[in-house]
Amino acid sequence: MPIQEYLAQYDELVRILQIEHIDAVRDLDRILTIPEIDVLLLGPCDLAASMGKIGCWDDSEVQQVLDDVCRKIRAAGKSWECPMGRATARC
Repeated sequence: MPIQEYLAQYDELVRILQIEHIDAVRDLDRILTIPEIDVLLLGPCDLAASMGKIGCWDDSEVQQVLDDVCRKIRAAGKSWECPMGRATARC
């Protein structure tokens, strides 16, 4: 099948936004109002670094932020994923 024909079958896009910095967390309520965003991808290592906790993604403060972010995303009816697994976000 030619590539153009293959691509023509799919008219939908999935838009994934990464949340990897504490500034994005602070702006999360506004971000969650953007209807075009389908999935939020959490980056715990970069988030921890942006919080001054380089290499400490399992720090209790970082974990609390991740938990809060997951709850807000779920409450907004959107999906989230964390490449390091569910252990980094307990909700």
